[in-house]
Amino acid sequence: MPPTDEKRQHPRFFKTMAVQINSQSLDATADLDSDAQGKNISLGGISFFSKKPFEKGQEVDMLIRIADWDPEARKRRLYVAVSTIPYPAKGQVVRCEQAGEELWEVGVHFTDILEGDKKALGRHLGIFE
Repeated sequence: MPPTDEKRQHPRFFKTMAVQINSQSLDATADLDSDAQGKNISLGGISFFSKKPFEKGQEVDMLIRIADWDPEARKRRLYVAVSTIPYPAKGQVVRCEQAGEELWEVGVHFTDILEGDKKALGRHLGIFE
């Protein structure tokens, strides 16, 4: 396998996510329609698609909501998408690349996430029990 420039310390998980960014009021009850659509997430950061560009190095406040299948409904063969409790986090933009007309892919490294939220996120992603 050829060497890569991969610098990741945490595995990525591809999930359906809504991300509110730098909103005046981060609304934990908002629908999954938000400022940005998540691409993947790890304990170290998040990648998302946005209709506006961000500057490399820019600090961002985020509220991340992950859609997932309800495990109890799945047992009954009902497939119901639910949203988790929101994960508030602060981060720094490490990359922003144009992904289409008026669409940017943004990578953010988490700089501040409460330990309890980080543990809950890890449990949600299946990293911790």
